[in-house]
Amino acid sequence: MWSPATLATRLWLERVVIGLSLCPWAKPVHERGGVKYAHTRTEVPDTLFDCVLKELDLLSAGDAETTLVVASQAFQDDFLSFNHFVQDVEEYLRQEALDDKFQVVGFHPRFQFADEDASDASNFVNRSPYPAIHLLRQEQISESIDAQPKLAESVPFSNQRMLRKLGAEHMARLLSGVKRDSGALSMRLRDDELAIASSRAAAVPWIRAACSKRRSTPIQANYALADWDDAWWEDGLTCVEYEDSSDGTHRLGVYIKYSIVESEPHIRPLCASASEDGVGSLLCDEEVPPVPLSAVRCVLDPEIVFVSERQAGGGQGLGNPHGEHGEACYDLGDVDISADVTLIIREGRDTERVL
Repeated sequence: MWSPATLATRLWLERVVIGLSLCPWAKPVHERGGVKYAHTRTEVPDTLFDCVLKELDLLSAGDAETTLVVASQAFQDDFLSFNHFVQDVEEYLRQEALDDKFQVVGFHPRFQFADEDASDASNFVNRSPYPAIHLLRQEQISESIDAQPKLAESVPFSNQRMLRKLGAEHMARLLSGVKRDSGALSMRLRDDELAIASSRAAAVPWIRAACSKRRSTPIQANYALADWDDAWWEDGLTCVEYEDSSDGTHRLGVYIKYSIVESEPHIRPLCASASEDGVGSLLCDEEVPPVPLSAVRCVLDPEIVFVSERQAGGGQGLGNPHGEHGEACYDLGDVDISADVTLIIREGRDTERVL
């Protein structure tokens, strides 16, 4: 199953690295399926190091053409420590006489060149939605450079000029959009295949038995966002169970970082358009106000929360020619929802889903 972090990294490769031609050699490798994504949730550097070594062994054995090790919870806000970690991997390769076989490149949300200011747009050549270690074969790099030496020489300078022309704000929006839209891809990219979202079961049980897998991590009723692991909170993607202060019932919602009417992080309640849809087709409930984070009771497993987009307003086709907006549609059909959760039904919200 593709994790949100892995999907975000793949989307970043497609939209930013390939879309902006930051690496002219990335597209053919990607198109022939030569990029492997290895996701780890570890926060421990030694464990991450072991993961990198394992992937180097697999790469050496022909497991893939190139590998991106995605570390969604390690060094998330600490680029300096991440950079030191990458240097440690490089030193290991030198000590083991493997530096003529492999090359390591680090990508990080806060990547910064040593001679550039943090706000310089050129830093985005190595900025990614999550920390990632790119493992490459030296032989493949040498072949690419030898085939196009002038291109290889010009790429760093052309990237710098282009990124500065686009600007840091534009690039930041691109990365933010990658993390937002990776949720929509999670319905289509699973088990290394593109799956049509409509092929999923049309109806799922409305409420599942209370069975706590690793998806439910209970938190205190007054837990502040700053005290909780930031890796759980993804704007428009992280779904939760919360307690409704008006009547004490437990309901479903999604984390929203901010909106036009609410500048602070909050929970937007979810509802269904028909009871037969159950938790397989949930939408943001626009008829009730947002809920404070203090009401959150548990966070649902992001691995099995699938997000797609549907067209609101009854417009026609993927192009949305009449200007109707799209809205997120949340499928919690594979999640174990607590038995005491109440699902709100808003009849009539059944416009066509857009894939």
